[in-house]
Amino acid sequence: MLAAADFAAVFASPVRQQSAWFRVQALRRGDDNARIGLAVSRKVSTRAVARNRLRRLARELFRLQRASLAGWDLVVMAKPAAVVAEAPALRADLHSDGIDRVVLA
Repeated sequence: MLAAADFAAVFASPVRQQSAWFRVQALRRGDDNARIGLAVSRKVSTRAVARNRLRRLARELFRLQRASLAGWDLVVMAKPAAVVAEAPALRADLHSDGIDRVVLA
């Protein structure tokens, strides 16, 4: 998901879920493709390395769950506390409280 219109559509009427380190908003679509958009701003961390790490982790989990997310547009936003968290904890948080819970809601 790259177009501003795609993000705007998700923000207009999303299904929301929040966890300790991420906010996930989702919009159900009619097709069988799952798409992800990532919003990790400089407010989360001024260091690009830290922001890119969070993006990579979110993309990795999305790729692993893509089949079960068919028909959803997801926007994953990181919180500042996520920068200092360990990778396994971030994966578990996004898996249990983020993406899965939005889709199951």
